[in-house]
Amino acid sequence: MFLRKRIGSRWMTAVLILWTAVLLLCLSAAFEQPVFAEASAHSHTSSNVACPNCGKPLTIVGSQETTCSLRGYTEYNCYECNQYHEIIYEDLAPHTWNQISTVSPTCTESGYINRRCSVCGATEKVEDGLPLGHEYQSTVIEPTCSSIGYTLHTCSRCGDSYQTDQTGTTDHTYVRTEIVAATCHSVGQMRNDCEVCGYRYTEEIPMVDHDWETETVAATHTQQGYTVYTCRFEGCNTVIRGDFTPLLPYDMVWTEQPATCTESGKRFGYCADGCGHTETVVIPALGHDYGEWMTLREADEDADGLEHHVCGRCQHTEIRTVAYDPALVDREPIKPLTWVIILFFLIVGIAVILLCFILLMEHARRDTTKQKIKRKREL
Repeated sequence: MFLRKRIGSRWMTAVLILWTAVLLLCLSAAFEQPVFAEASAHSHTSSNVACPNCGKPLTIVGSQETTCSLRGYTEYNCYECNQYHEIIYEDLAPHTWNQISTVSPTCTESGYINRRCSVCGATEKVEDGLPLGHEYQSTVIEPTCSSIGYTLHTCSRCGDSYQTDQTGTTDHTYVRTEIVAATCHSVGQMRNDCEVCGYRYTEEIPMVDHDWETETVAATHTQQGYTVYTCRFEGCNTVIRGDFTPLLPYDMVWTEQPATCTESGKRFGYCADGCGHTETVVIPALGHDYGEWMTLREADEDADGLEHHVCGRCQHTEIRTVAYDPALVDREPIKPLTWVIILFFLIVGIAVILLCFILLMEHARRDTTKQKIKRKREL
């Protein structure tokens, strides 16, 4: 463990020394002044520039040609007074450009030329043409049932586009297909397919009325006629009866045994269409049809009287006794003239009573009128 710690500390020390050396090199490079090789005595050249101190010509002790990336200079020194030293720098030389590539202007961006200096290798981009602007072409897009309509403006150069004059979608063009038929006991289904966009939906078909199949049962003498209605739809099983007709009357052929005054008769009939129906009708006894009672013997004080009447059909004779009544012997019936006289006097009496009543009412009215007049006079 001790050895490991010691080796680790040595590595850390070595790394720290290395970083310190690199930092010192960087700082020295940053602050380093140009070092010009001092010209040998035989390479010094006199110049036409006079020393400002002693007026003697300055000696050129160093120089560097100017390029497009490095500034040239001339170093002067006065060996007469040894009090003047100057370095005069020149401006950079222009680049020697060679064209590398050309980018044409677009609708939104300027064109440019890429070029490189053949001396120093520097590159630059030089603008070559202003933006061209969009050149739109208009196309009318018709609306459909799934998309809106609009006018599409598209640039023929760059493809930029925008829309105007938008319109709503159109109605779907449906093709209707019945997939499940409606019946009287279940709903159906109708599928609607748009033949333009393929949109599909299913709607319900309401139940329909029964599809009746009819069978007529004719009436007989014992059973009403009717119509049987059976629904044709599978699974419905609805059967009803209606339109009833009355029973057929029997076409009877009658034979008759007449009734008498004392015995009942019979009326027997059978149906002529061969159905086997028969009927027997009892005719009640007619009873005697007697005439008026006729006197056989008048009743008197000594014996009762006798009366008889005879049946007009069977000639049966019935006799009865009549008791003697003295009150009936002397009494005579009232004559019609007597009735007229009684009625006349009755009418006259009623008229007299009405006349008296009218006179009394008139007298009372007059008295009342007189009293009213008297009261008015007194007032």
